[in-house]
Amino acid sequence: MALVLIAGFGIPAFAADSGVEQIEVISSTEVTDLVSPNTADPMDIVYENGSPLGDGNSAFIHSNSVADDFVLDNPTSITDVHFIYVLRNDLNPPSPFDPNIQYAILGDSDGPDPGNVLDLGVATNIETEDLGTLPDNRGRILVWFDLESPVPLDAGVTYWLWLHAGDGFERPPQYGWQVATPSSIGEAPRFYTGSDFTGTPETIIGALWFQITDKSLVSPPVGGEFLPIDSTAVLVAGAQLNVAWMIPVIVSAIGIGIVIARKF
Repeated sequence: MALVLIAGFGIPAFAADSGVEQIEVISSTEVTDLVSPNTADPMDIVYENGSPLGDGNSAFIHSNSVADDFVLDNPTSITDVHFIYVLRNDLNPPSPFDPNIQYAILGDSDGPDPGNVLDLGVATNIETEDLGTLPDNRGRILVWFDLESPVPLDAGVTYWLWLHAGDGFERPPQYGWQVATPSSIGEAPRFYTGSDFTGTPETIIGALWFQITDKSLVSPPVGGEFLPIDSTAVLVAGAQLNVAWMIPVIVSAIGIGIVIARKF
């Protein structure tokens, strides 16, 4: 298996005998005046793969597809994904945002396991936030989307998130998946040149940034926590309360009856 280096992390090319096109060199200069990503609600995040770099380093997911691994601390059902697009705005015409995003959640077998596809679908309810344009005229867009349905996953198990953007695998246009820092997180990402994840992938040096969330998680209310209610205790307390206010009424009625009896 050939080794692939993402631009900014080493020689930006595949091994000469890999038969795979070169990853284009992208400037690795940090840009500090870009808009910071409005990331997911911290209460919903169940996994985050590092932090996003503020530059154009990315792995192409339009003419190719890419997978990166993750491990959950707790069992949960994941519902949506956040990642950053890097767009080729320097092209003529520039790369437009393409809302067609295919995703997959795969098991692990020394890499993404095509025989263990836990979920495969098309992104729904896609939302975006413009993060600004780099000096070389490349745009960055924060993207988040819902999975077609929640995917239950276990804790302490390696899974893979696979992404592809667009309807085809032609170039241009180009869309990149933003690189993360630190550059080494878990397993090395896998880079596919075919139309899916069944081919033999190349190994990428460098992690990719993404967040996985579970929007079904309930945040505690302001000022305290939800407390369990014993319905039986409520019923008993209610019955006791009813008896308590009825006693003086009954006693009063008895007293009035005695007074009236004495008069007659």
